[in-house]
Amino acid sequence: MKNNITDDLLILSIFPSTRGFGFALFEGAWIPVDWGFRHASGDKNAICVQKVQSLIKRFKPGLLLLEDCAGDGSNRGDRVEKLIAEIEKLSLINKVAVKKYSRAQIQECFAQLEAKTKHEIAEAIARALPEFPPQLPPPRKIWLPEDYRMSIFDAVSLIFTH
Repeated sequence: MKNNITDDLLILSIFPSTRGFGFALFEGAWIPVDWGFRHASGDKNAICVQKVQSLIKRFKPGLLLLEDCAGDGSNRGDRVEKLIAEIEKLSLINKVAVKKYSRAQIQECFAQLEAKTKHEIAEAIARALPEFPPQLPPPRKIWLPEDYRMSIFDAVSLIFTH
């Protein structure tokens, strides 16, 4: 039996990266429906906004989760900050509620699971949701760019934090 108003709510989480954005769609807090990565090149912000609009139209979520770039621990560039602001405006146009969480809030949530780094957080998600282990990228070497799949886990971390 579902006992919470958000149990039936479709929650869409978007997490921009340098190559596009990762997303996760959950029914309530614990049932993954869809997830993935959308690549963008050229005018990345315009392309990302179009792709987010497509996801909103397709799934009709009741809630959109985004990173709070003004919050503690956030270290986002100007382009991504502008993109998040554009996605927030898009959600208001589509009458989708928005909730934002800072990097510090995500880390605080996962501290209970003794997960501090992005990779430890991704491993905690993979342990909790059996659908995700095949997506888990290997630990990042400091000389390599972040694997694009990590933004999928970042999107899911917003849902867990919510």
